[in-house]
This record gives sequence, structure tokens and C-alpha cells, in this order.
Amino acid sequence: MSTYIDQDSVKAVADRKDIQPCFGYHPWFVHRYYLGEQPSKRDHYLAVFAPKKAKQVAELEALLPQLPDPEPFEPLLAQMRENIKECGGMVGEIGLDATARARIWPPRGSDEPAQMTPFKTAMTHQTAICKLQLELAEELGVPASLHCVNASGATMDLLKGHRGNACIHSCGGMSPDFITQLARTMPNVYFSPSVLITARLGDDVVRAVPRDRMLVESDTSSIGDITRLIWAATVWISTCKGWKLETENVGGDDDDGEVFDEKGHVRELRDDETWTVQTLERNWNRFIGR
Repeated sequence: MSTYIDQDSVKAVADRKDIQPCFGYHPWFVHRYYLGEQPSKRDHYLAVFAPKKAKQVAELEALLPQLPDPEPFEPLLAQMRENIKECGGMVGEIGLDATARARIWPPRGSDEPAQMTPFKTAMTHQTAICKLQLELAEELGVPASLHCVNASGATMDLLKGHRGNACIHSCGGMSPDFITQLARTMPNVYFSPSVLITARLGDDVVRAVPRDRMLVESDTSSIGDITRLIWAATVWISTCKGWKLETENVGGDDDDGEVFDEKGHVRELRDDETWTVQTLERNWNRFIGR
């Protein structure tokens, strides 16, 4: 998950061959930023949190000293552009979250937990920040990873007209029917199930993802758990889709995902002819433009 403090850390490891660097600003943090002319701190947070009742305004007034001073987003976007030009990679994790409440984060290195506020960042503000980052991904010809929580329709609207590849990470809490609709109308959108998040929604979510749009992820920040959780999600995908699963002694086919009928015409693979890892690797290479 991209945060407001880790862009330089990502850049520092971006030259490793086993890393795909991602630069971007997650929706949990975008309340910190303003677009256009600099507002006062009070005006900024009144606009971003949009409290409707006098009691909520009073709560916000009391929290103002603890909230960070608003920062302009344009310089951060310009730095994202330079980082991606220099390091390659992709834009992410960006997106929309209609559920998350803004947090007051402790200083870096502190063991103190983040303080949860009662306020949510206005969807209009989240959308504006996310749209700028999506436009940057399209400008640079790189894919984007999107966070989506309780914002399926807004995410679909945001992606309309976007010409680059985008991945809905952990399938964004979307229903099987919505995934089917989104995949049908937007051939550049991919989905990456995880066992930590997507498994809560049931097997039908995975079954709804088209073969050529399936990716996989761990959705964890614990380095020691990444491999285990990615493999667990891979096994789960194989089971849900009825695909063959590679093992240490059994591998995929060197057929580029194509099979032919008796007349020599390419036909669609059956599920029981599909290798899981090979399919995920092929999809990943297409997603990142290899």
C-alpha cells in the first residue's frame, strides 16, 4: 500500500530485478492534500471532510491542531512522474474508499497506533486525486493498481475512458455480477484475488473473473508471509476455476495458451486444459506491457 512517506523508500529498491516499483497515493492519505490555490487549514478540512452538523464541525475544530497542515498535490504528482520515468514500474496503489475514516498518523518510527477520526474523506476529493494519478499512468503508458471499498460504481465511472491497464486489487469487494459487467465493458481491467480479503466474499467472485484478466496477490505488508499467501491464493484460484495446478514435478505447456481444433483453428481452452501459474504469468506480462 502506497503511503505519504514511502515514495523514496520505493525508489531506493526500484532497481532490483525482483521488484515492480509502484508510486502513488492511497485514498487513506489523500485528505492531507489540496488542489489549486492554498486554502487555510480550517477551510481545507471543512471541504475535504464536509461535516454537515454543528456537532461535527465542533469535533473537527477540536481535531484541527492534530491534523497535518495541508500540502499541495501537484508537486507530489510531478515527483511521481519523475520517479516512474526514472525507475519504470506502475502507478499504485490508488483508488476510492467510501468506508475508511481518516487517521491521524504518528511520527515515522513511532510505536504509537494511528488515531482514528470520525471523518471520511469526501468522494469528490478522492476522485479528483485518483483521476490525476490515473491520467499520469495513461500519459506514461504504465498500468495502475486500484483500491476499491464500497465504491464499485464510482470506480467504474472513474475508469470509463481510461485507456491503460488497471487492476482492481483483491477484487475491490465487488460482487460477481459487477465483476462480470466490468470485465465485459472494460477489457483493460484486471482483478487480483487474495485469500486475506477476497476469500471473505466467496468462491463465486473468483469464478466471475475471466481467464485472461486473472492476476493474484497476497494483500499483506508482511514480507515473510507474501510467498505463502500468494501460493494460497493461486491454489484457491485453481480450485475455484477448475484449472490445472503446477507443482514441483508437474509444469505447464509451452503452447502460449493456444490450442487448435481438428481444422487447425484456434479454439478456447477448456478449464481442465488451463494451467494456473502459466495463465497468471501470461496475464501479468500482458498487464505490465511485456
